[in-house]
Amino acid sequence: MLYKPRRTFLLGAGFSKAVADGPLMGEIWERMKQAHEREKSRKYGRSRVKWFETIKSNIDQIENAARKYFGNSELSSIFSDLKDNIEKLYTILDLHLLSDSLINSEKENVKILWDKLPSRFTSILLIPIGLSVDELKEMRSRLNAYLYLILVNLMPNELSAAFSEIIDGNDEFITFNYDLILEKGLINKNMWSPLDGYVGISDFEREDDKEMFKDAGRRSKIKIHKVHGSINWQNNLFQGPVISLDNKERGEWHFEICSKLLKREPHLFKPEGSDGYGGGYNTFWVSPSFIKSYEENFDEILQSAKSVLSRTDELVIIGFSFRNEDEAAWELLSQFSRGGKMVVIDLKPEDISKRLQEKGFGVLKSYNGLSDYIKEQKMSF
Repeated sequence: MLYKPRRTFLLGAGFSKAVADGPLMGEIWERMKQAHEREKSRKYGRSRVKWFETIKSNIDQIENAARKYFGNSELSSIFSDLKDNIEKLYTILDLHLLSDSLINSEKENVKILWDKLPSRFTSILLIPIGLSVDELKEMRSRLNAYLYLILVNLMPNELSAAFSEIIDGNDEFITFNYDLILEKGLINKNMWSPLDGYVGISDFEREDDKEMFKDAGRRSKIKIHKVHGSINWQNNLFQGPVISLDNKERGEWHFEICSKLLKREPHLFKPEGSDGYGGGYNTFWVSPSFIKSYEENFDEILQSAKSVLSRTDELVIIGFSFRNEDEAAWELLSQFSRGGKMVVIDLKPEDISKRLQEKGFGVLKSYNGLSDYIKEQKMSF
């Protein structure tokens, strides 16, 4: 019997951009603004409208505080253009939450070392940004709510279906994306199911839903490593993280197959006189900050992902930039053999390939788009 190389797909935001027009990091704020406009037109969206306006006000306050504190110093650039760099915004919030004793203080520049931070943050100036710990936590929570809103209703396009056609049951998946586009494509091909389909998370929000999938024999052929969590993972007060099948924003299922398997209607939270849900979500994920705080379930996911990479012959990287400051991603990639085959798919694959080669990885081939890779794979069948 011929040996079949182990192929692993590592997915970033560029994958969701290609198969569902998902937002890239620099597009997130504009998508949040669009979500804000939709909330303004709703009868029951006033809380969310206020949340977004407070977020904008807080960002302006942080940037103004930095300009006042640093003057013309280049250090003020650390705190500039936060709306265009959501990762930097989350990181600044987390840095100040870790050092709450300095918030609102009038101390001179204080350098603090944290073992848990990426190296570029191990020596950083903290400034009085004029926001309390509670205000920072609330801002972070509201950002999470808007991030959820811009991802929950993404719909796969034809390229998603074409990608699913080249997948077989031996392929492995590691994704940094929160959305459900990968799952939606694979479930339609009967390759994936929420039952046994995730590494690290197996409990359902409703036990009867899980039993229905079992009775229908709809177990997953593929397990997905969602190393930063997922929009359909919810923190349950009694159970911990669970898989939710209900898109409560629309009163629909996250996956169409649920309408055939489940003996209930999808949950729609719609108070009297409203046009739907207008609150937040207790999503189980790791926010897009360079300061990563992993709970126990994520440690299981990460360890499994490292094991998969150590046994991978061909690594296909789709739309993940591997920025130099993302040390958690580089640490994960270090488990992949320097002698393995590496394929890069991105609108600008040369930039990613260069960073990978500087770290000692050899890029076998690169593609300027996912469609080119899919065409080549279909020709080789």
